[in-house]
Amino acid sequence: MSPDPDHPDGRDFVERPSPGAYRLGIGAFRVGSAMARRFSIRDRALPAMREVYRQTGETVFLIVLRGDEAVCLERLDGRYAATHVLQVGGTLPLYLGAGPKLLLAQLSESQFESYLAGPFQRRVGGPSEARLREQVAEIRRDGYAVSHDDIEEGVTALSVGVRDHLGKITAALSLSGLSTHLPESERPLHLRRLKEAAEEASRAMGFRASATERPAT
Repeated sequence: MSPDPDHPDGRDFVERPSPGAYRLGIGAFRVGSAMARRFSIRDRALPAMREVYRQTGETVFLIVLRGDEAVCLERLDGRYAATHVLQVGGTLPLYLGAGPKLLLAQLSESQFESYLAGPFQRRVGGPSEARLREQVAEIRRDGYAVSHDDIEEGVTALSVGVRDHLGKITAALSLSGLSTHLPESERPLHLRRLKEAAEEASRAMGFRASATERPAT
C-alpha cells in the first residue's frame, strides 16, 4: 500500500510539488543509500541556486567531486558570465577555485595526503603545496572557501558546502563574479545568502541539523 500524501505519516515519503503532481519525498530518501542515489543533487539544489542568483545577479555554480577533479553540474549565468570558463560538464583541478578547494577540504587526511602526493604533483600552475595546505586549513576552520584571481584575473568566488541526508558535504555551491561586484566589504552579506541557500539545498537532500549544529550567523 502506498503512503497517503495527505496523511501526517505519509508526508515525508510523498511530496506534492503542485496540484495533481507527486514525487518521492525525504522519508523515502532516508530509507537507504540505494534509494538516495536515485535523487539528483542538481534538481534538489536548483531552487536554492535560483534564489542566490535572484538576490545577487552573479553567476552561481553547483560543483561535485569526481575522482581527483571537480565537475560542474549546473551553472546559472549572471552578469559578465562570459568571464567564467567553467561550463556545465566541465572540470577543474581541486587546487583551483573556491568550489574545488572546498571539496578538497572535505577529504580525509589520508585522502588529502594521497592527492598531494599524486594528482597535485602533476599540476600545471596553481599554488605551492605549502600554500594549498594553508588554504585547506583555512577552509576547514572557516567553513567556506574564497578564491581571488584564481582561475580568471579580476574574478572572486565564494563557496560553501551542500550536505546529503547523512550530513556529508557532497557538493559545493559557489557564487562568482567580478571582484568589483563582490568586494570584501560585502563578503559577510554574500556569504550569508550563500549559506542560507546551501542550507535549503541540504534540507532538500534530506539533511536535518539540530539547533546546536547550525552555524552562528
